[in-house]
Parts: sequence; structure tokens; C-alpha cells
Amino acid sequence: MALQCAEALLAEALDLMEASASDPESQPFKSRYKAGEVLTEALNRLQEDSCHLKEALLNYHLSANFHEVEQYHESLTHINKSLDLLEGSQVNGQSLTIHITCLNHKCFVLSSRERDAEALPLLASACQLYRNWATDPDRSVPDRLNQLLKPEECSEGERLVAFEQLHTQTLFLLAQVHRNLTNKYHAILVCFMTLRRVLQSRADDKERDWLDWALNAATLSQCFTNESLYQEASVCLLAAYAALSKNHPKYSKHDGEDFEVETERIQQVVCDVDRCCIKYCINLLKSSWSEYELDPSAIRAEFKPAAEELAAITTFTFDTTDCLVEFPGLESTVSLPCNLALNFEDARQVFLIGQSKCNATKAVLTFDMHCRDFVELVRDHSQLYKHLTYFEHDLSRKIKIHRKRADLLGPTLSELSVQHYLQICRQLQFELAEIHSDISELIRTQCEEKRDVSLESAKKINSSSAKAIKYYTMFIDSCRESDGRLPNTYLEMYARPALIAHFCLGRLYGKLVANPEQRAHNLDKSLQYYQYVRDYCERNPSAKDLIPTEYPMCIEMIELMPAKKQALRSGAKLT
Repeated sequence: MALQCAEALLAEALDLMEASASDPESQPFKSRYKAGEVLTEALNRLQEDSCHLKEALLNYHLSANFHEVEQYHESLTHINKSLDLLEGSQVNGQSLTIHITCLNHKCFVLSSRERDAEALPLLASACQLYRNWATDPDRSVPDRLNQLLKPEECSEGERLVAFEQLHTQTLFLLAQVHRNLTNKYHAILVCFMTLRRVLQSRADDKERDWLDWALNAATLSQCFTNESLYQEASVCLLAAYAALSKNHPKYSKHDGEDFEVETERIQQVVCDVDRCCIKYCINLLKSSWSEYELDPSAIRAEFKPAAEELAAITTFTFDTTDCLVEFPGLESTVSLPCNLALNFEDARQVFLIGQSKCNATKAVLTFDMHCRDFVELVRDHSQLYKHLTYFEHDLSRKIKIHRKRADLLGPTLSELSVQHYLQICRQLQFELAEIHSDISELIRTQCEEKRDVSLESAKKINSSSAKAIKYYTMFIDSCRESDGRLPNTYLEMYARPALIAHFCLGRLYGKLVANPEQRAHNLDKSLQYYQYVRDYCERNPSAKDLIPTEYPMCIEMIELMPAKKQALRSGAKLT
């Protein structure tokens, strides 16, 4: 009789939990509170029969319910009771699902209270329980969670799907805990395992949410990209595009026959995947050129311990000599470079892929409707051009590429309201200043190589320098306080850019081509900017660490300025 009563009460409590989504805003936990009362009554009835496994199940539901109503201490108390009741009991088809569910939930509660270090060994235990079951040749499919108290007809296949999904949840929690503990490699690898399990969870492709899977795969590619693991990142991106081909007519060979999904969601996911691809291309070009980039073999060696440790607690075995990532059944028909670019042609191939994604995405995320996203896209497009210039040896073509960057950013800046998009405007101002400063230096180098001292060349140098001065000045002016003065101490995020802007203005004024009178005036301006940097660093000594290269140069230029002026007055050639 007590058992039958407990079964009925559990069914009532589960119905109340499901109905809680419809509770009024004035009483958001009305159904949850009632469910808690019903579960407590069911637990009291069961204790008369001393059935530990069923008591553990009810304590789990009480814990989950308390967590939903934000009573975290009570939630942890009841899940601890569940695990105490399960401790020492035989793990079998009836108890396995309950045991893993309780371990998962306790980890969830601990992680939500920032106690991830305590959660990690519990998740390892949950993985080990699954591994023991998976490697048992005589294994049977475990019961569903509430089977003990809420018998229901379900096939062996349905029970297997539910149990595999439970282990996927374990891996998802494991990835979160590793991320919170800054175990980045572990987190990345567990995310991959979770994605692969989702991919293998159902045989019927029509039932799978391919858009969601593609977005998760593309997001994972960014994790690999951030660690300069481009082979693994490219596999994730290609898998994302292959997944989109199953759900989107743009990538489908079947012209979208009998294909119905919400258009806006499709466009958003495709844009998000394309943006991940753009970031991938930018980082690949950047890594290809940077002399400080980590050696790929060193990164792979750093990955090995993570792969081996995870293989010990999962059913997956990683071959650390090859690509760690594979998604069987999602072979892509397109290619994506994953090796570092060695020359301009290699870099151009990566650039063109990134540029095509930029153009496609900008057609959807327009300036008027998605202002911030559009500006980020334009900046990414500019970064693609920037990193391409590193591989271009012809100065004239370098200059043209930088001018394309200016043509992208300049009109975008002019359309933005400084009042509403101050931070974005500052970013664009600074980047435009850098672009025109680079153009000025390239023209100067070009003239020196050709020994061209014509008036036309001087005008080109000064024109680009003037534009750089304009944008650096705009950036500095945007930092002024309401009374028009510059702050005694900048906010941390603007301190280095502001000091660099002053340093660059000093250098630009010092290099302008002009007659002796104007040249003397320009040197005075140059000195003012160098002195500003010196004075600021004297007031804020820690600022010297922000500009370790530029600060000594400012001091040197201040010391050399009297000699430069004297040389100008005497007609000597200035260096």
C-alpha cells in the first residue's frame, strides 16, 4: 500500500513540476512548492518500507525541486542523502541510471555554487560507472530513471537512448567544470566527445537539430583556433558546414525539397558559422606570420596528457599522433586550409575564403538592423587585408591593400553616432590612424628606394600622415572630460591606447615633409606629445609598464629635440 501511494504521489509531483512553467509571475514557484510537499509525503510513506533505492530516487527529485526554487542548501542536503543511500549498494540495471543521475545532479549543484573542484571527482565516478557498463559483455539496458516508482511501457531501444543521453549530460557537465577550472584542453576535448555523441545518438537524421549541432561544432572550432590547433578547428568547421547541408537548401544538393525550417533561424545560424570561419582565417594568417607562434609539435605534446587522462574515464580512445577530431558520417565536399601559409599564394587562398564569408554575412547582417555585428564584420574584413599585407613584398600593392582597409572602415565610422557607439568609434579611429600611418611609412620607404624627392611624393606622404594625425587626434579628443581636459589617469582599458596615440602623433609630426619654418613648428608639436607621455608616466609610474618600448624612445626624443632644432636653424640635414 505504501509503495502504491508513493508511486501515485511521484506521478502527481512530476505533473506539478511540468506545470510550473505556467505559474503566474506573482507566484513563480507555486507549483514547485506544492510538488515539494507531495514528494516529502511520498518519501515519508516509503521510509516505512525501508526501500533505499526508491528513497534515493525521491531524494533526488526533492533536491532538483529545491534547486529550482533557489533553496540550494536543502538541495545539496537531499542529493547527499541520495548518494548516502546508494553507497555500497550493488550497481545493476535498476540502480545504474539513478546512481549516475544523482552524481550528475550533485555536480550541477556544486558547480552552480562555484565548487567545481569538488564536482570533478564525482563526474569521474559517473564516467567510470558508464564505462564499466559499456565494457561489460553481459550488460543489459538499464531502466529509465523513474521506472521503479512510475512503471511505463518502453522498448529496449528507448531505454538505451535515454541512458546514452544521460552519459552525454555527464560529459556536458564535465566540460563545464573543466572550463570553470581553466583546464582548457580537457574542456575542449570533452566538448568534442559530447558533440560526437549527439551526432551518434539517433539513426534518423530528420529528427536531429542540425542547425544547433552545426552552431556547436563551429563554436568548438573557435576553441581549437584560440589554441592554434588549426587542423582540429578546420575539421569542426567543415563538419558544421556538412551539418548545414542536411538542413539548409543553400548547402544542399536537393534544392531544399520538402524542407521547412524557420528562415530567420537558418540565416542566423549560417551567419554565425560563417563568422567562426572568418575568425579562423584571420587567426591562421596571423599565426602564419607571427615569429612568436608556438610550434605545432609543442602544442600537440601539451594535448597528449589531456587526451590520455580523458580516455581513461570515457569509452573513447584518442590517437594523439593524428587529428584528435573526427565526425564520422559528416564528410564535407569543400576544403579549408589548415597548414600555416608559407607564401603569398597560400595566404591569398585563406584570405579569399574569409572574404567570401564576410561578403555573404554582410548581405544578411546589415548596418541598419545589426549595427554592432556589421561593424565587427567590417573590422574582421580589414584584419584579413592587414594580415595579407605581411606576405606581399611589392610596396605599391601593400599600399593599395591598406587603402582598401581604409575604404572599409572610414565610411563605417562616419555613419556611427559617437554618442551611442563611443567605444566602437574609438576602435575604428585608432585602427584608421594606424592604417594611414602605415601607408605614410610605405610611401616614404618607396620614395627612398627610388630616390624620389619630388614634390608629388612629399604631398602623398604628408596627405597620409595628416589623415593619421586626424584620427589619432579624434581618438584623444574622445577621451577628454566634460571640461575639455584629458584625465589625470585614464581608465585601464584606454591608458595604453591613449599613450600610444600621443607617441605616434609625436613621431608623425616629426616626420612631416615641410619647409624650415613649418618644420620648426612641427618639431615643437612633436615635442609636446613626447613630453605628454613623459609627464603622464611620471604622475602614474605604473604606466611605464604599458609602453615599455615607447617610453624610452620618448625620453630619447625629448633629449635629442634641442639638437634637431639647432640643426634645422643651421641648415644641416635632419635624420
